[in-house]
Amino acid sequence: MLGCLRRLIGLAILLVIALFAWMYRDRWMPGRSAAGADTATATIVVWQPVSDSGAARGREAIQSLARDGGPAYVDLEAGDLLSYVAQALARRLPASASDLEAAVRDDQLVVRATIALDDAKIAEALGPLSGMLRSRETVEMAGELRVVEPGLGELRVAEVKVGDLRLPGAAIPALLRQIRRGEQPTGVADNALTVELPEYIGDVRVRDGRITLYKAAS
Repeated sequence: MLGCLRRLIGLAILLVIALFAWMYRDRWMPGRSAAGADTATATIVVWQPVSDSGAARGREAIQSLARDGGPAYVDLEAGDLLSYVAQALARRLPASASDLEAAVRDDQLVVRATIALDDAKIAEALGPLSGMLRSRETVEMAGELRVVEPGLGELRVAEVKVGDLRLPGAAIPALLRQIRRGEQPTGVADNALTVELPEYIGDVRVRDGRITLYKAAS
């Protein structure tokens, strides 16, 4: 009788554990939340490549801010802005970086490129985790785009994904130190990539799927 009671109690405990496990499965099932987020993101993120036509559109829109009587702000597609700053940005990325693309996700600018991990010493920065990656991987960086000072902007990176590996926030500054080339200017965050902008750009906002550049106050 006692043994039967113990088995019933044990079964009840297992049922309670199973119930709580099912209720909170999004918190502990590996990849479930991330997969759900990626699926949701995939429906709203439109990747746009660097192109000559995009650079021309970006240049025309941005230079309109400098004209007398020009607009106070302009809206740009992510690909057009990246195309406009691609040459300067390329000087900050590893020489092996290719296939640059950009997108807007909520209030973040997202940039990705294919990079040789050895060239960027990314494998060295990731340590044992590098065994999960190929020799060339897509590196995706998402964050806030802002103006630091006249002529200088930064992409303050909040999220990084190398291949299918999403990095913890604490690892981002160390990884960016491996990726970027050249000295980091004073005033730029440790977790940021610099973006050269015309001095007449006073502010940048990313929201509602668009990038808005504002003319600096006279």
